[in-house]
Amino acid sequence: MKSALMLLPLAILTSCSLSRPSKKAVSFNDYMKRESTGLTNQKVHSKDDLLTFSVKAKVLPKVQLIPQNMNGYYYASIDMGASAPLECFFYSSELSPASTLKIMTEKALADQKVAENVVEKEIALFGAGNIGPIPYLVLNTNFLTKDKKAGHFKSMIAVKDTTTLFCIHNEVGYLKTFVERFAEVAVSYDFTSLPKIKPLYNDVTILTVQDIPVGFVVNYLVDKTTNSKLWIQKASLMIPQSKINISAHDMSDVEVSSLEGTLVYGKYKAESNGKLDYLIDLSTEEEKKYFIKGIFHGKEISETLKTNGLISNYGHTKLVSQNLFQNHLQQFSIMTYTPSTDPHKAMSLKTSLKKLHPDGASVTMASGNDSKDIEVDLDGTIKEISTLLGPVTMKGKRAFKFGAVK
Repeated sequence: MKSALMLLPLAILTSCSLSRPSKKAVSFNDYMKRESTGLTNQKVHSKDDLLTFSVKAKVLPKVQLIPQNMNGYYYASIDMGASAPLECFFYSSELSPASTLKIMTEKALADQKVAENVVEKEIALFGAGNIGPIPYLVLNTNFLTKDKKAGHFKSMIAVKDTTTLFCIHNEVGYLKTFVERFAEVAVSYDFTSLPKIKPLYNDVTILTVQDIPVGFVVNYLVDKTTNSKLWIQKASLMIPQSKINISAHDMSDVEVSSLEGTLVYGKYKAESNGKLDYLIDLSTEEEKKYFIKGIFHGKEISETLKTNGLISNYGHTKLVSQNLFQNHLQQFSIMTYTPSTDPHKAMSLKTSLKKLHPDGASVTMASGNDSKDIEVDLDGTIKEISTLLGPVTMKGKRAFKFGAVK
């Protein structure tokens, strides 16, 4: 499976400010060029056979189950030919990728066992990409300790169906080796007892700001029952605030709808830098009266939305295809629920045709003060998107697609 790696090297890679402009800086850069050789394929099983994966390593990696709350997670130490091991953490549940990457990196660099007395640090590499249907984020940090030792901490996180993989390596160099081993593990790991998502449709979109990859959006459409569809959308975003800090944002929308596209149930969650922004459940009574309950920025909400019916993400995608390419409408509006815009009411979403193409169309989607320029396929799915993110423009381009929305 082809890997679409998108990484952002800062100036620190060619002139390490943490090591000072001296012979030490040259030595640091030489160490950064190190890579491993002589690795062989290893097929790994946990003792309970509930986790398997493959990776190239010096020896067979060891896996152990770490108890935590109700479920726990698996930990693997992998000898990838460096002095420090590649360490991977396998979670059978979903984590918030951007927040996890930020928080775990900060905790590691504050841990005396990992890096003693860090006095300076700087982001060396960050980005987003995908390995086929698997989206990932990367965050690497250069640091300097009190006794003038330079270090390089690498971390990557991937989302695979409803599971999460998080890997780290704390040693200068081995960038390519780390990425290649991470990709091998990400593609191959399997929680053997978990049910697998069998999507009717699946896509991954990579988000960029000024051509810099900063996050991703992943969508899954599956059959919920014979009379309903389940649409899952997850998004993660990392925005640099300075040379030493990023702002991390994660969002998850889970919607159940009728075959016609009317919203029946929704669960919406968002967090920033590991802190909950909102967690809201939406239910309906005969698809005419909707009830919302949850937390929005620390305050509990419990309200009734009066509307003639809400359209789900699945329903809107179908309507884009039907109204633009079959009914030849120039524009149409629907009512949706978007808690990130306003959790207290339904919002009107207007879709306007700009130009038809042989394989799709250019459209504008507007709700409230928010407007997006979008390229869609004939099945209504999004190929490219452009929207304002504060003073800058954020763009998204689909990097992977499977199936079609029907």
